[in-house]
Order: sequence, then structure tokens, then C-alpha cells
Amino acid sequence: MSKPPYQPNPSAAKYVSRLIQHNHKESLPPDLPLEWVYITDAIDQVAARGRRARYHAFVEATKDFHFEMVEEVNAFLDSIEDAEEKSRIFYTADDAYTDPPAAEWAVQGLLTRPSLNLLVGPPGTMKTWAALDLAIAVAAGQPWLGRNVAQAPSIFVDEETGLSRLWGRIHAVLHGRTAGHGLPFHYVSFGGYNLRLIEDSDHLLQRTLTFEARLIVVDTLAGVLRGADENSVLSIQPLLYNLRRLAEHCRAAVLLVHHTNRSGSFRGSSAISAGVDLMLSIQAQEDHIHFETLKARHAAPASFAANIHFEQQEDGPLRVHLTAAEEKTQPEKPKVEKPLTLTPTGHQILQRIARIQRSSTEDLLHHVEAAGPTVRQNIQNLADAGFITRVDGGSRGTRAYYELTEKGEEIVQTQAE
Repeated sequence: MSKPPYQPNPSAAKYVSRLIQHNHKESLPPDLPLEWVYITDAIDQVAARGRRARYHAFVEATKDFHFEMVEEVNAFLDSIEDAEEKSRIFYTADDAYTDPPAAEWAVQGLLTRPSLNLLVGPPGTMKTWAALDLAIAVAAGQPWLGRNVAQAPSIFVDEETGLSRLWGRIHAVLHGRTAGHGLPFHYVSFGGYNLRLIEDSDHLLQRTLTFEARLIVVDTLAGVLRGADENSVLSIQPLLYNLRRLAEHCRAAVLLVHHTNRSGSFRGSSAISAGVDLMLSIQAQEDHIHFETLKARHAAPASFAANIHFEQQEDGPLRVHLTAAEEKTQPEKPKVEKPLTLTPTGHQILQRIARIQRSSTEDLLHHVEAAGPTVRQNIQNLADAGFITRVDGGSRGTRAYYELTEKGEEIVQTQAE
């Protein structure tokens, strides 16, 4: 008896391809024919043995059905690029004569894709709420704070909050945005990702390709460093490389949530700010949230604001959502001049400038006996305290030159006496 004609089933083929490629089990497509159910069961029996074993079980299982099933699944497997091979393609100069791939806006005027971005603020400033609202807005294709978004699946990687609290927050934001069911928003809590390691970053990269996500939120930087020193360039650089690789291969915007230090600046190595495309600071006062752009490689607003709404109706779920708001003008705090205790390095800097009248940062780094960051910090401290002044105009990108002020000359003269 001949087999009935083969009926293509793209949703089933795509599901099986993901099962083979990533051992990713999601909800079965509706009305899945029995032959496809049989195949998924066969793959599942060898799932833990790796991709090759899963593919072999798939091919064996199709022998009783239609060979076209293999072709249909292979088409989806072939469409998933090997990340390692893609990163090692060598191009020619002629390739560069063609126009480069254009950056796309994930959030109009704010987040591009691909890009690596940082949201930084002290505890209690609604960082997680804002990031969740953003991720769900993108997944739903809803504007975020008055800015259009490119609708796409999104992923939220939580290494700080914990599943029970995170679930409650997502529940509240989904109801606050009335996003509806079937939203392409995925989240994982305490997955133990160490994104300094290539194997962990590859796992997240493959999950991102599986979900076809175009926005990945990682909460927080410290959580995915897994105990490494955020002040160390050697610890930070592998993390930034892997996150940049994730963004590029998946054509996604990656948003990394981070904390500030006691002085209000971001915590950790300066390599963090150097390695991101956009750095947004966040501050909150009651239900008012203020965002300020600290760094932007692409067009971005200097600052903007939002109100966060917590609405609890009787016998109903908590609803949380953000709306665009006018910025609140903050009263300017009077500057308090702090007395400076001169360090031995500070004394050497003053003496060097006094000796040659005018000195550049490079000259001071060369002649003052201290580590580079210590010299630079002392230069800044002396300038802030009014002992030296910059005399090159202070334009960004120009070499910095310093001279003594009257206050600095008095100090040097006192030292000589």
C-alpha cells in the first residue's frame, strides 16, 4: 500500500530542528500529526547524549514515514549559523566596497541592534522594573516611554532577584501593559551563567538564536561575573567580549544592568564604560524615574524621565507600567570645597610642574614615581582643589597641559622652605 502524499508542516519541522540543535523543549505545535509526535519521542530518548545522537535518532525515526520530513527539518537546521565559524570568516577589501549592514533601532533613538548597553544606578532606583518594562514592551511591540520599538522576542537573564520575586514582577508588568498571551518573552532565573566563560556565553547565544530574540537583558553585571573582580580589566574584558559577540551574532541589543559605587559612578574598571555603546544612569525619587545618557555612540537623548505606576485593584492583580514624564528640575547643590591632604605623589606633581613651568599628563606620568592611575587621580585631585589648572583649553581629544595656580605656588614655596 502506497504512502499518502507528504504534507509539509513548517511549524513541526522548526520545533524538531530546535530539539535537535539545542535540546530545547517548548510547547508542542497544535494539532501535531502522530508521526511528528513519534519522532520527537525518539529524539527525547537520546537527548542527553548530544546533538549528533539526537540527529541520528531523528533520521532513524523517519524511515517509517516520509524522507521529505528530513529535508524539511534540515532546511531549518541549515538556517542556524555556527557562531564560531561565522566569527572566523575572512573578508576581502572588495567586500568592504559594498555598504555595511545598517544598524537597526530596537528602541527608536535609544537602543540600536546590534549593540552593548549599560543601565547603571544605585539600589532602589527601579532598575529591574525599568528593564522588565522595556523587555516586555519590545516583545509586545508597544512603545516604550514614547519611543517606537521594533517588535521582536526578548530574553531576561536574572542572576540577582530570584525566580519567585522575578515571576511576581513579570506578572505585574504583563498585566500593567495588558500584553496578552503568547508573548515572545523568555526569562531564566539563577541559571548560574558565568559569561566570562565561552561555554556559558555560547549556551546563551544558542538560546538567543533559538528564540530569535533581538533584545537580551542581563541583570546584573556582578551576577554574571560569578565572583571575579569587576575592578580588574583582566576579569572584565572576557565578559565584554562575550556579550559583544552575543550582540553581533544574534543582531541583538544587549542591556547589562549594573550598580553604582558610593560616589555615584559606575562600579568597576574603566574598561566597562569604554566597552559599551550606550551608558544610561538611572535615579528614582518616589514614583519618578530619571534617565541620563552618560555615553552614546549613536544618537540618543541627553536625558529623559518616566513615572512608574503601581496599581492594586481589589481582587485583581498588581499592575505595573512606566509612562513618559516631564523631567523634574533638581535644585543645584552648593559645592562644598573639601580640604585636600597632599600625598607624596601630589607633592612630586607640584614640584615637576614648578620646575618646567608647564607639564602635560604624559610628562607627569613619565617623571613622577607612582603607578599610572595614581598619578592621574592625583592630577585630578590637585585640579579640583585649585592647586593646578589646565591651560590647553580643555577640549576633548587634545593633550592636557597644567600650570600651577597661586595656591599651588604657595605650597611649592612652603615645601622649599
